[in-house]
Amino acid sequence: KKKKKKRQGSGKGSETNNADKFLCELTGKCGVGGIPTAPRQKRGKGPKGYNKPFPVNPEVATLHEARKYNGVFVGSSVWVTNVDDMRKIHREGFFGKGIFSKSAPSKIAPEVQNNKKAPLESWVDNKNESDSMPEYLLLSLEEAFFLSYSVGSLHIVDIKNNVISTKELWSIFRRVQPNFVEVFAAYHHLRSRGWVPKSGLKFGSDLLAYRRGPAFYHSSYSIMVRLHCANSHQAPPTSRFQHWRQLLNVNRLAAQVAKEVLLCTVIVSENISDDTFNDPVKCLQQLEISFSILRRWIPEKTRD
Repeated sequence: KKKKKKRQGSGKGSETNNADKFLCELTGKCGVGGIPTAPRQKRGKGPKGYNKPFPVNPEVATLHEARKYNGVFVGSSVWVTNVDDMRKIHREGFFGKGIFSKSAPSKIAPEVQNNKKAPLESWVDNKNESDSMPEYLLLSLEEAFFLSYSVGSLHIVDIKNNVISTKELWSIFRRVQPNFVEVFAAYHHLRSRGWVPKSGLKFGSDLLAYRRGPAFYHSSYSIMVRLHCANSHQAPPTSRFQHWRQLLNVNRLAAQVAKEVLLCTVIVSENISDDTFNDPVKCLQQLEISFSILRRWIPEKTRD
């Protein structure tokens, strides 16, 4: 009988080393909280054409010369209606998801494909079922602001086609989502370290962290974000960390789906002014981020 050859990197030791490496890249600290869980790879090699982290042409010298994609702010999210823009934004960085699909938009009306754009006003006013409606790319507020402010590749307008500036976007998003500042700070930090953060709403958290992207790996971490004022031991009134039961619920749910819980603390100065908070550039420069892993203590596994 022929002996099966073991693949390189398939042992438990290699998985542990990879997991340690991923955790170091995420938190900036090595050896935090013991042995982290290695990301679970999905079946197959993954789709082709998902190699670029951002929808930007690297041959372009400046961001002003880069291609601008168009998005429409509709009240709680940003929609991308152009077919080419939808495919480009999603395939290069896994930004957004289809309104009716789990990932990329899959149900695009023929007239939308031919015209390369969709009648947004009729879409918003239409109250029919989803079967008669085309599908667009939905960007979360963090994704839209990251593409507009950090990458500079998204041009956002309102339903009446009025251009929205960066400061206006910052003010509007803070009003629509009270915890937008701290969640976007965590989102920006994860993106800068090569992770693909997505919404963690279905798992009761703020964000999910994927290695490379949802098409290749399952999410490794379920992230809870909180805002903490320096020199203060009390949580803000809007914080979700009011009681340990909330963290225990999230931790138990994450354990059932093979994820680990990361507590992301966004530290802000106690004497920060309102003018600084209203300016995205000044505000983000004043923030500090730290991560902590939350694990259950099991006495049977920790006995000497």
